[in-house]
Amino acid sequence: MMRTLLILALVFPVTLLADTIILKTGQEVDGQIVNQSETTITIRTRQGVQTIGKGNVSRVLYGDAYRKQQDELKRKREEERKRKEEEERRKAEEEQKRLEEEQRQADEEARRQAEQERLEKERREAEEKARLEQARLDARDARNPWTIWIYAGPAGATLMPDAFRDNLTTFRLLGSETILTPDSEEESAAVFGFGLSAPIWDLIFLELDGRATGQTQNFNVFEVGRDTRQGGSAETISGYGTGDYGRIVRTTGNVHLGYRINAAEIAGWFNAGDGLDYLRDIELEPFVGYMARQHDALFDSTAFGETTLGPAQYYASENVNMFSRAKGPSWGFRIIYRLPIDQPLKLEVGLNSYSLSADTTADLERNTIYTTPSYREIRSKLAYKSTIDGGSVTLGLRYGLSDNLDLFTRLRGESATYSTTKISVANQDSEGFQGTNSSVAVTLLSPIVSPLLNNEEEVGSLEIGLIRRY
Repeated sequence: MMRTLLILALVFPVTLLADTIILKTGQEVDGQIVNQSETTITIRTRQGVQTIGKGNVSRVLYGDAYRKQQDELKRKREEERKRKEEEERRKAEEEQKRLEEEQRQADEEARRQAEQERLEKERREAEEKARLEQARLDARDARNPWTIWIYAGPAGATLMPDAFRDNLTTFRLLGSETILTPDSEEESAAVFGFGLSAPIWDLIFLELDGRATGQTQNFNVFEVGRDTRQGGSAETISGYGTGDYGRIVRTTGNVHLGYRINAAEIAGWFNAGDGLDYLRDIELEPFVGYMARQHDALFDSTAFGETTLGPAQYYASENVNMFSRAKGPSWGFRIIYRLPIDQPLKLEVGLNSYSLSADTTADLERNTIYTTPSYREIRSKLAYKSTIDGGSVTLGLRYGLSDNLDLFTRLRGESATYSTTKISVANQDSEGFQGTNSSVAVTLLSPIVSPLLNNEEEVGSLEIGLIRRY
């Protein structure tokens, strides 16, 4: 009996779980089917007897074939899982090795790059040190080359002939005649120049520089005063007209003797150059010299009016040809600073002063036609001496187009004061000798009249040019 029960206990679980019902939900119910109807299936499971509607059943498997099939599938899935895990582990190991290799190569490349940069830096530093040393030697040997330059540009100018034209009013006042000539429009001017510098010895140079400034100007004419003609009495005249410059040019020539010196060299004299490497980029050029300047001007005017002598209408044409020459010493300096940027740019600052002695002459011719009818011609020769004290300031930039060629642009401002010291006047009048009296008066009153003729001259210009070194 006990033996039978033992056998039943061992066999029953296997028998009990021989059938499987697969529900539509995917759930599996294992047990032994004990009854079926058209609508239900009754199955005995370890949990007890269950009745399941066939509408909920997807499939029924009898015996242990399904279980074997499922076990085989589970075995295959397990094998596939293990294979995938092994594959993923192998890939992870390979990826890890790849990353480690890439990191090793990156570290090696970084070390190689750092070493290359270090060597490159050392090479650049060595090259820069050699370049600076060579530049220092070259600058010492070649800072004083042959150089030529040329430039041109627009200018704003109030040149001395412009003031001289107004000074004629002062002369005429002594003859009881006033002619005012105010400007009728803004003047226009231009500047042109060229020069060369030649080495003399070591860093001493000789420089020649010439410039010309031209100006045009229109002006109005207003006349009022006394009109005296032979055979008549003094009567008043009044009139107006216009005038312009046919020519007005100021030319200046300079001869400079100078010395080129580096700011670092000056600091070295006082043992103050250590740590001040930027001083090597500053060049100073002090100089002394001689200046010659001349003005050449031609201006004329016409006027219409009337006189109470007659009475009559008149037409007057006046022409003035003026020439002034001045000369004297000059002195100054230039500073040229190579800017600390990665561009071949240099800053130029210059100061120049001069003191000149000038002689000025002017030939004036006035022709007047009256409706009386009559004609009158006046010729005057004016001369006076002046001293000129002035100076100029320049500020510019140089751009290195090549090792030997620079493009430069600079602003230049110049101012000069004319102090008249002596005057002489000679007149010729076709209608009498009244003009001679005024000539004598002007000459005798020269110490009094001279200060009235003092004037100033100003020129501002923008210069653009080229500098060529040889």
